[in-house]
Amino acid sequence: MFYGHYCGAWIIKVLEPKIPLWVLMVAVQFIDFIFCLFILFDIEEVRITRGFTKSNDLELIYIPYTHSLIAVIGWSILYGVWYKISRYDGGNRAAFLVGLAVLSHWFEDLLVHKEDLPLTFYDTQTKYGFGLWNIPIVHYPLEFLLFFGSYYYYVKNTEVHPSKIQITRYTDKGFNNSNYIQSSRDDQASKWVKILLIYSLCTYIPSELISAPENCKLLVIIMLILYVIMAILAHRLDKVRVTRHNNRISDKLKLLNE
Repeated sequence: MFYGHYCGAWIIKVLEPKIPLWVLMVAVQFIDFIFCLFILFDIEEVRITRGFTKSNDLELIYIPYTHSLIAVIGWSILYGVWYKISRYDGGNRAAFLVGLAVLSHWFEDLLVHKEDLPLTFYDTQTKYGFGLWNIPIVHYPLEFLLFFGSYYYYVKNTEVHPSKIQITRYTDKGFNNSNYIQSSRDDQASKWVKILLIYSLCTYIPSELISAPENCKLLVIIMLILYVIMAILAHRLDKVRVTRHNNRISDKLKLLNE
């Protein structure tokens, strides 16, 4: 799974507005961040095998340190602890949700991967995966719905930042039509949303663009660049949109801090 991983970031941002969106965008792809680095330093191994699945040609040969369940749990705890001791707000609830965002990566991968996901570091022969990459008619709609369904949820539960309202009114002070001003604010906010969507879709890189198996490192470099761009754009988006105050689900989750 590629851009479908971002569904967790959109949803958790609504549940806990204090978490920066860029932190969540990194969290849901944190496993692949580490995976890319481990491939570059030859700690783990992948290769491009034409026709490995009907949707993806990337064959995961040896990935126990990033894509085994026990490893992902460890990375989730580490990322949650980092958030807890950082300067960001939200307390235990936010740290828990950030860790959960990291953990979600493995279970989403489980849906689409062929049987190449181990449970532990040691038993790398027993692997799991439901193989939806081999059923494109299911896989593509599923990933599409995960991303755009969660994105719609995010948009419906966020609004333009008040500071952007003031800037727009100052810029358009010659107009008295409040509807026009509202439209201008929405356009300004949606600009970054649209860019985020484009880059999310671009994280799904067809392996056919890579000419030979030895270029796996080029592939992971491209992936890293796109993930970083997503985080930067998410940071910009956070300055434009804020979560609405009447968020009942978010209020209920405050119990985790008690």
